Amino acid sequence: MQTTPSFEIRQGSWNDLGRMAGALRTAVFVREQGVPPELEMDVLDPLCLHVLALAADGQAVATGRLVTEAPGIARIGRMAVRQSVRGQGVGRLVLHALLNAAQQRGDHEAVLSAQLHAQGFYTQAGFVAEGDVYDDAGIPHITMRKKLHA
Repeated sequence: MQTTPSFEIRQGSWNDLGRMAGALRTAVFVREQGVPPELEMDVLDPLCLHVLALAADGQAVATGRLVTEAPGIARIGRMAVRQSVRGQGVGRLVLHALLNAAQQRGDHEAVLSAQLHAQGFYTQAGFVAEGDVYDDAGIPHITMRKKLHA
């Protein structure tokens, strides 16, 4: 019988979670995917709500952030999952926490820019692709949206 690992989910500001979230994003986006470091961290980080998943040993294994795109519209971004725990449901936990936070603050829609290889993950979570595939930092992306229920 296979057991599913448990993860602690934390929400907070960049001041609270930025050190661990930034290190994880650097590992995934910069080192693994080759995104230039100057494109990875941006001026939105201090304005965002951040979600961080921690493994039992306290290691940051997944992260994402939430910012206001427009009144009532949440933008989810910088979703990153450590390679060693992919496929264990931790990305879904982070996404769920971000969507819950958006609903709690009254947003009626969430939008994100999905790496094309992750489109199926977001489709399973109820997001719908729109528009054409585009390049962002050398990686194909597609815009996806989801209606949120009050």
